[in-house]
Amino acid sequence: MSGLTDLGAIPRPGYLHANIASLTTSLVPGGAFWMDSLCVPRQKDMRRKAIGLMVQTYRDAEIVLVIDAGIRSFSVNSSTEEKLLRVLMSEWMQRLWTLQETILSCKLVFEFAERTVSVEEVIPRNERDLLDVVPTKLASEIQRLCLKRRFIAGKLGIGDVSSFLRTRATNRSENETFAISSLLDVDAYELADLPHEKRMMTILTRLRNVPANIIFLSGSKLSEQGFL
Repeated sequence: MSGLTDLGAIPRPGYLHANIASLTTSLVPGGAFWMDSLCVPRQKDMRRKAIGLMVQTYRDAEIVLVIDAGIRSFSVNSSTEEKLLRVLMSEWMQRLWTLQETILSCKLVFEFAERTVSVEEVIPRNERDLLDVVPTKLASEIQRLCLKRRFIAGKLGIGDVSSFLRTRATNRSENETFAISSLLDVDAYELADLPHEKRMMTILTRLRNVPANIIFLSGSKLSEQGFL
């Protein structure tokens, strides 16, 4: 949900009850909704446990509903190019946590101005759009995410995850390892009780394969012996 910068910010309760609960009922009759910033406890130890169980939460969800201000203010009747641009430029596409929920979800749905739309409806399907280089190019990143959704977590390598993270960010660096661990088939629950500086070390030691060229990549490095 746009405007919620990772875990911790809660919007107006009236908006939650009137909009999200209504959408939940229309998409999953009799169902309930989960929203990280509302459902994750604030108590530190319980918070870590809940974050550690995120992979189960996202995997078991029947639908992941994207509510983003930029997308929901736009008409579903707009051109394919315009809808793709709205999705690609949305805050949802720039947040680290949404990568995990997108890849692990069974079904991904966007809220546009008039109604909700599945991700399959946004991606070009008809012959005219497929022959047009603009919508095809715009859809490439979303298509890449959709293709990954067809594989179970653990099929992704550190290179795959790294490429997805280039345009995503979080305002809480201590949560980064939780957001990527499940995509690498590392149990996030195992990380919950570890100090921040030990979590990335644990992820790297749990990986079966690490690209040899990782040692030549730019960026900050772990300072522990064996990880320099």
